[in-house]
Amino acid sequence: MANIYKFAILRLVPFAHRGEALNVGVLVFGPARLDVRLSASASLLGYFGIQASTLDWLAENLVRGDNSGVSVEERAAEVARFAGVQLSDIGWFGTDDDSQYDPRIAEILAEYVDKPKKSKVRRDKTTLSKDLRKTFKEYKIFSSKIEDLHHHKVVANMPVGPSGKLHVDFLIKNGIYHATETIDFRHSEDAGPAELKNAALANVTFQHAREVLGFGSTRCYLVYAAPSLVESAVSPALEIARKDASDSFNLESREDKARYLDTILAAAGVNHLFS
Repeated sequence: MANIYKFAILRLVPFAHRGEALNVGVLVFGPARLDVRLSASASLLGYFGIQASTLDWLAENLVRGDNSGVSVEERAAEVARFAGVQLSDIGWFGTDDDSQYDPRIAEILAEYVDKPKKSKVRRDKTTLSKDLRKTFKEYKIFSSKIEDLHHHKVVANMPVGPSGKLHVDFLIKNGIYHATETIDFRHSEDAGPAELKNAALANVTFQHAREVLGFGSTRCYLVYAAPSLVESAVSPALEIARKDASDSFNLESREDKARYLDTILAAAGVNHLFS
């Protein structure tokens, strides 16, 4: 190949507290100048309240502030100094002649910005439960024995429904019961049949948990995982699931995750996050 170019995907971080980023373009660290190519969805920009003119301003300032006389890594670090901006790891592409340059950039934009690949990691409904179980074990508050409820331990799959066919995902007792139902929306695109079914099941489980454990002595927590765009799309399902919940927590939000763990750790009688 005649030419090798290094590049990085340009990301905006509208909701830093959620750790989410929106891919808006690609930066090519050319030998003489920084080449900024933007290709952001107008609907996504609008959702996050970002004006197209803001991107134009950003591109102009990135080019103006670039120093092609230093290493690519240093140039990338300078870009990352802009508030609300992140870069992907640095990649590269090659061309045999100048005519291949623009088409190759178009391929990168199509791959990572216009239609980013879905994660190859399969996250089914049980993944969120497994993540929580692992966390509880790390804090040494999880037990596989139901009788350990009396020792302020978290137990899983506590039967609460007719003939034991409904189970609360997690339960802990400390004066009152704290029942948790989980729903993983990370693979969802909207409130389809599967999402509505899982939401309805969580709602029914909460109802039976209160009947079995006591209406006045049971708090029910809906714990779910949904990136911000997905959270808006599945709001009809969330409305159903939250109907009989005492509180709800989106574990994609650092604040919600800390607040939920604080609640459970306090019930377990251990030092918690905000102590």
